[in-house]
Amino acid sequence: MKLKDVYINQKLLENRNKIAHGNKIDSFSDDFNIKIEDAIEIRDIVFKIMTSIKEDLIYHAENELYLFRNKTSCDTYNKKSNIILRKGIIYIMLYKGLSNETFIQYKYFL
Repeated sequence: MKLKDVYINQKLLENRNKIAHGNKIDSFSDDFNIKIEDAIEIRDIVFKIMTSIKEDLIYHAENELYLFRNKTSCDTYNKKSNIILRKGIIYIMLYKGLSNETFIQYKYFL
């Protein structure tokens, strides 16, 4: 899930930190690099990640995957869940507006 880390760090946290630490940045400045399309995309990816985490927590609890005796089942589920999440993020990045150039930057992590 390296893709989540890199994408969120570059697109969301970098700008959040600039704002939170009081840097003066005009919305049209090159230092503030979130366009409305990027913000929508970030929102969609964050919601996808949050939904995935929610579903994983419910599944783990219902199936007692937190118990050591269920480690194999837990590992199998986590692999499948990560594949589904990765496909969802790819869909958002490719089909909801991410440019091919930007996607190429992140494809290494997929």
